[in-house]
Amino acid sequence: MFVPTLDALFARTGVPPSAVGALVVNCSGFCPAPSLAAAVAGHYRMRDDVRALNLSGMGCAAGVVGVDVARAALRAHAIVYGVVVSAEIVTVGCAGSTVSVPAKYRLVALARTNRTADDRSYMSAVREEDAEGITGFSIGRGLGGVARDLLRAHLLELGPAILPWHEKLRYVAALLLFRRQQKRSKKVPSDDDDDDGPRPNFLTAASHFCLPSSGMPMIRRLAEGLGLGELEAEAALMTFHRFGNQPAASLWYQLAYHEAKGRVRRGDRVWQLGMGSGPKANSAARTCTHR
Repeated sequence: MFVPTLDALFARTGVPPSAVGALVVNCSGFCPAPSLAAAVAGHYRMRDDVRALNLSGMGCAAGVVGVDVARAALRAHAIVYGVVVSAEIVTVGCAGSTVSVPAKYRLVALARTNRTADDRSYMSAVREEDAEGITGFSIGRGLGGVARDLLRAHLLELGPAILPWHEKLRYVAALLLFRRQQKRSKKVPSDDDDDDGPRPNFLTAASHFCLPSSGMPMIRRLAEGLGLGELEAEAALMTFHRFGNQPAASLWYQLAYHEAKGRVRRGDRVWQLGMGSGPKANSAARTCTHR
């Protein structure tokens, strides 16, 4: 699975494996020894000083984490080329991308948020054995609330970096008006209250969206919460429909879907959002530089 994907990547970019200085491989549910990163580096006889790292157990969030790790390696060690490989064993799939210069996209913002210190959040989605000794993924009843609170905190961190100034001004004005109206009506907000006040228009933050694709209902619910329509969620929906559950690799499949449709133009911004166990939410915003 890795070899055909990486063979095609090296052939298309013209970058030989010997030039790769940083290799990041992520696969949530499979962590052998030697690692997958070591297997890839060994197969291609990569250089002795290659920074090979293996990530596991991060679900949909792993793709963006891999980019962050590769970016740190490029900066710290003056490396020219880095490769990020995302794969899953839930359904067969693999995607590879190069972090290099010149690049098709320029990374303009990256944010990572986690709630690992909260026990309720941490135990909301856990891989464990049941009473019969069968290993599976246990989903808690409170996962929806955990995901909502996590995403809210993540957007508070990411929003200022990706929203245009006119949308920031509009949102602040709407929020101040909402709070004044609440004060006048003496309404006390509650956890069960669906009215959270005004929301930023995230359609102004990006032209194309790549969302966690763990299931059709989840994709649609997340898109609705972000104020996105069917068109914006199309890449995630079609990725799940065609390839099934591809947590770590799904963001790259969706990016390829946007490109194959001919929708990504020079100057367009792509927002990749991943949410995984831990729990964690990670985002990468890129601007297209090549079309």
